[in-house]
Amino acid sequence: MKCVASFRLYFTKMNLGTPRREFYVQIDTGIDVLWVSCASCIGCPQTSGLQIQLNYFGSRSSSTSSFIACSDQRCKNGVQSSDSSCSGWNNQCTYIFKYGDGSGTSGYYVSDFMHFASITEESLFSNSSAPVVFG
Repeated sequence: MKCVASFRLYFTKMNLGTPRREFYVQIDTGIDVLWVSCASCIGCPQTSGLQIQLNYFGSRSSSTSSFIACSDQRCKNGVQSSDSSCSGWNNQCTYIFKYGDGSGTSGYYVSDFMHFASITEESLFSNSSAPVVFG
């Protein structure tokens, strides 16, 4: 994957959802969560510091997207490590991360497909996908 750094943020290009859409996913070296800006984000940047256009993920625009529920084991594991919490009114697993410089990110966890190309013996390129959880 090609990574791009911008103001201490690292981005890599990924295809997420169905139909697949290209996103620059923010890779955070301080936490184990990949995250993208969501369509409902208020005050989120439109571009990175390197003028990379940042697309917004909308769960309604992907037929394979689903929210992670509070009862999901993946949410329960995050709650145990203080990364996640539950929103009682909508049963969505949420997160809040604060960084040493005072900035942070918050949102909810979503499961969807990440698409990538791989080289196989049968063909030069084979499209593959795998379910991932991201913020």
